[in-house]
Amino acid sequence: MVEKLRKRLSDPSGTTSGEVHGTLDEVEDILWDLERRFSELERSISALASLRLTEKQRRILRWLGENKEREIVYTRLVDLISREFRMPKSTARWNLRILREAALLEAGDRRNKGLPVRLTEAGRIALLDLSNAEDVIRALGQ
Repeated sequence: MVEKLRKRLSDPSGTTSGEVHGTLDEVEDILWDLERRFSELERSISALASLRLTEKQRRILRWLGENKEREIVYTRLVDLISREFRMPKSTARWNLRILREAALLEAGDRRNKGLPVRLTEAGRIALLDLSNAEDVIRALGQ
């Protein structure tokens, strides 16, 4: 993208101002997307720093990571986790809400129903951190 823009600007004779503006619009879109992603990551890291996950939440997060190929909507996931972890639906919903508020997972809501639950980038990072921490604890216990 940047190379294309440089080429157009270095030889303006074959480039229309519309093409330059189009390229600049593309660059701007990319920058806005990066800013959104960094903001999301910053919120997630901040939430993780201020929020200590309970053992249930860690187990649910690990389970979500292991079953990431499943395309499950939020309400169905509440039922599934309730059965899988033998907990009341209200407890499953509460724990999922905490993970969602910590920006570790995303799902549809009242405005956009039907979107499957997915781990966010921060959720995948947290999952890796959990796995690494468990490996360290196991190694210390040996």
